[in-house]
Amino acid sequence: MHSVKPLPSDPSKLLSERLLVWHHENNYGGAVKNLNRTEEELARVTKDTPPLLVAALKERELTFANSATLHAFIQWDEVNRRLENAQRRAA
Repeated sequence: MHSVKPLPSDPSKLLSERLLVWHHENNYGGAVKNLNRTEEELARVTKDTPPLLVAALKERELTFANSATLHAFIQWDEVNRRLENAQRRAA
């Protein structure tokens, strides 16, 4: 089971708290929820499951896994890096 990582820092110190929180909850959170749901469906696959359905589920799994990974590792790391740079410049 996958879980949504919390925002890396105080969103009010970033560009737009409202936009960042919305994106985190809807885009990243949605990808994680859909990935979990797809993996649950894949766990119910049997030898009698039509191959086209299995292929579609595997495709969905890949899509949502990619989205969750990109949001978790690239976007939030970049947000943290920018925040740290801004704090260093302000000091």
